[in-house]
Amino acid sequence: MTQDWEGGSLEESGKLEEPSYYCRHGVFVGDPYGPDYMCPYCEMGEDPEPQPVTIYDLACYRLDMPDADSLNGADFDRAGLAIMGECEVCHATLAAYNGCPSKTGYWRCTDCIDDQGWHSIEEADHDIFGVS
Repeated sequence: MTQDWEGGSLEESGKLEEPSYYCRHGVFVGDPYGPDYMCPYCEMGEDPEPQPVTIYDLACYRLDMPDADSLNGADFDRAGLAIMGECEVCHATLAAYNGCPSKTGYWRCTDCIDDQGWHSIEEADHDIFGVS
């Protein structure tokens, strides 16, 4: 059987837009009738752990720049956030991309955040800045 995109790319075929080519975790797995239909999480019967909100995520949200590739110090200042910090628990130096705001009021790294962080940017923004 010949694939309908043979000789062309997946982008050209439109298959990347087809929901049946993605598993429930959002991982591209190809043709649902092909051999690689399950992502590693599906194969293990697990859900990936939700990622905690980072300072960078929160700054992008507060600045209404969800697709920003990079922010500078002035952007973080406008968002009311610092660009660097230290983990409250292990004292690692953190930047905005790997530092997470915690419910204790201090930054934590992704290894130390545990249940003290947020998994929703909107909830973190509301709890930290009181924005509804």
